[in-house]
Amino acid sequence: MITQIYIAIEIGVVDKQNGMTLIKEAKEMSAMLASLIKIRKGCVREESADYKIEPRTSNLEPSLNLFKPS
Repeated sequence: MITQIYIAIEIGVVDKQNGMTLIKEAKEMSAMLASLIKIRKGCVREESADYKIEPRTSNLEPSLNLFKPS
């Protein structure tokens, strides 16, 4: 994308000021995408939370009378 913007500036399709703004935004988006890809691939690890989840034991028996014909 950045190369195409440079070409557009050179051939006069986009003026230099707008082109440089587009290049800056494209570089920012590229950095965000690269970070997202690293996180999704597992290259960057976030610290895991230490959740203490205890199972509920009061409602373990399934209710079998839900579908009894009346």
